[in-house]
Amino acid sequence: LLVLPGFTDRPEEVEALGDLIAETGLQRVQLRNLNVDPDWLSPLLPPAEGRPLGVAGLVKALRRRFPRLELGSYTLPHSHCHPHRPVLY
Repeated sequence: LLVLPGFTDRPEEVEALGDLIAETGLQRVQLRNLNVDPDWLSPLLPPAEGRPLGVAGLVKALRRRFPRLELGSYTLPHSHCHPHRPVLY
C-alpha cells in the first residue's frame, strides 16, 4: 500500500481499504511511502470527506478491525542490498 499522509489516512480511504481487506481475505499489507511532492499532487485529489486520521490512526484502525492482519514495511537496509557500496547521506 503506497501511503500518502493526508490522503491514505482519510476516513473514507481507511474504510475502503478495510472493505478490500475483508472482501479479499488479505493477510498481510506492506506499507510504503509514496514519494511525491504533496504540493503537486494535492490539487489533483478529490476533496476529503473527513479529517485525516494520521498514519498511526490508519494503522490503529486496521489493527482494531483486523487483529490478525500483518502490517509492516519490509524495506531492506541499504547495507543489505549493496554491501560493498558506502552509504551517502
